[in-house]
Amino acid sequence: MTSKSKFVFIICLVYFKPTSEDEVFELFSSTINSIKNRFSQVPFIIGGDFNSRVADLNQCSFELVQDTNIYCYRNNLDLVCNKRGKSLVDILEELGFLLLNGRTKSDVVGWEQFFNSNFPERVVNNSMFFGVSHPILDQPFSEVEVLNAIHRKSNGKSPGVDGLTYECFKNLPVNWLLYLVTLYNKVFDCESVPGDWSKV
Repeated sequence: MTSKSKFVFIICLVYFKPTSEDEVFELFSSTINSIKNRFSQVPFIIGGDFNSRVADLNQCSFELVQDTNIYCYRNNLDLVCNKRGKSLVDILEELGFLLLNGRTKSDVVGWEQFFNSNFPERVVNNSMFFGVSHPILDQPFSEVEVLNAIHRKSNGKSPGVDGLTYECFKNLPVNWLLYLVTLYNKVFDCESVPGDWSKV
């Protein structure tokens, strides 16, 4: 007798009409909760079109997604959250679900394409550079590199003169992460570090 290994999981596909009333969210919450309670040991995936705008809600800790192919921050170009979006995220978080939209590598590529198509290409002045440009080391910093660098730092360290701790940086919303990436790339391009950064 041979045993065959089976991987069982639940996939729930959902569609909310744009005109759906609040009762739909209550029904959704109770239905998902009852399925989850009945099959508590089975992985559960919910997909579909919720017609909700969730902005950058539902961030999670780096530790939760470490060693996976998803990111702890949601890379979302739509920074608007409507009432439906807030309700949806509240339900998902209450039931222990993680919103995957904007967390995958392809979502980051999508953001980079959007950014590159809407902002002019950076001009790098190499006239003061004497040497050979390295094709990898001289690339601009990416969102993923900056995020990973931040999350490699230990908590509980003393802040610098600005009073900002690593915990503060680890909990920044996505749009602030993009500001940091832009700042670091500007510093890299200009080859000029702000004076306050050297103060201890």
